[in-house]
Amino acid sequence: MGPQSSRGGGKAKAAPLPDPCKTGRLTPGNLITHLRKLEDTGSLSSDKTGSGVESRTSVQLTNQGRVALETYKRTLRDLLDG
Repeated sequence: MGPQSSRGGGKAKAAPLPDPCKTGRLTPGNLITHLRKLEDTGSLSSDKTGSGVESRTSVQLTNQGRVALETYKRTLRDLLDG
């Protein structure tokens, strides 16, 4: 649910990801709840276009979200590596 980071400091490009409601146990209702909470913390931003069945929401990690994700991954790696 976010862009692939670009290497060279350029602007990140959005990358389509699989629909989490089709690949996991998420429903649209609980997915939007998780996304709103992340947006409220400043970890991601979103942009909605269209309405009804034609609506599309794009989400993107903010710089704060990228730092939090990297910190989480590093902590998890440290825990798993013992």
